[in-house]
Amino acid sequence: MRQAFYGNPKYANDDIYRALDKAVSEFQKAPETTKFMFVLPKWETANWYKNFIHYFEIVEEFPKGTPRVFTIPHRSHFVKGQTDYAPDNRVYLGPLKWPVIAIFKNMHTSTGVSNLMRLHMRLGHFNVQKLKLACELYKTNYKDQIKATDKLYCCPCSITKARRNALSRNPHRTIKSTADSKQGGDTSVIMSKNSPTEGKLASTITNFGYLVFTDILYLNENSFKDDYKYVLSFIDCASRHSTLYYLKKRSDIYNKLKSYIVWVKP
Repeated sequence: MRQAFYGNPKYANDDIYRALDKAVSEFQKAPETTKFMFVLPKWETANWYKNFIHYFEIVEEFPKGTPRVFTIPHRSHFVKGQTDYAPDNRVYLGPLKWPVIAIFKNMHTSTGVSNLMRLHMRLGHFNVQKLKLACELYKTNYKDQIKATDKLYCCPCSITKARRNALSRNPHRTIKSTADSKQGGDTSVIMSKNSPTEGKLASTITNFGYLVFTDILYLNENSFKDDYKYVLSFIDCASRHSTLYYLKKRSDIYNKLKSYIVWVKP
């Protein structure tokens, strides 16, 4: 998301539920850079209020009957003497029919704990369906509070369920082959559409030293003794044999590479 959003949805329970459900769900993806602000009726018995209000902070509340809170565009059929005009060619609506709250959420907002969330944490982070079943089986006083439409957004659950995107073992990248060029004996790169991908080539390697993968890793200054700062690794594709070199500076890579080549050669 990585944006700031403002919402004043239609004052209907289903519309407000969908708006808050979407907001809390998207907030989990980028909490450091996402902000939400909503202006909503204070309907404390509504299902969306019970499910989502504890994820937000109530920053302002307007009591019932407060005048001049909302405006609408001016329309031609409005009677001049009976219209309360606002700036920018808008018109004030009448006094509020119910209390209205402004709620806000960013990375610094303290999340409250509802009864359902407390039960979720106490019973090993079960989902809503399992919590409802457990309450029915053991006849707890939570049974009537859990509905099929209830939602839980738990940060520890989101983190433990997160998965790294799988990378293809056959990337869409062909192997580079070289051929002598007619210009000064230099080499030019020829890319063939029929060339095997790296993954397919690796599956056919049977000779030690024919294909080797290498990488370098930076070490934390407190993670190793003797002032070593880097680890240079070589992994042979055919045998999966690993060789590690500890380095004090990156400029040592070239010498270690030559040492590895000498060691690999028969």
